[in-house]
Amino acid sequence: MDNLELMKQEISNLAKEKKEEFEKVSDYIFANPELAFKEYKSQEALCKLLESHGFVVKRGIAEMPTSFEAVYDSGKPGKTVALMGEYDCLPEIGHGCGHNLIGTSAAGAGIVLK
Repeated sequence: MDNLELMKQEISNLAKEKKEEFEKVSDYIFANPELAFKEYKSQEALCKLLESHGFVVKRGIAEMPTSFEAVYDSGKPGKTVALMGEYDCLPEIGHGCGHNLIGTSAAGAGIVLK
């Protein structure tokens, strides 16, 4: 197996290993829908998830109290990766838009890639 295949397998294994943890956060966000700019519970759930995996999290960036930036510095040279995800809901619909999945997937991807 070449290096690329080994890397793909490692990523897949890590994602499977953390699947239940990611689903728990996504389910929590789904069960607690919050409109745009009012996603305090969702923000906290995602921030705690990222912090528990070694990310340094700064809440309330860009003059938006419910936004955040999570950074993991590997200390290694190379590319920088940025991931973005939404976690707000739609009025009177909730998370029919899937933002509970999008926000958690972005955080999960960062954790797995770390």
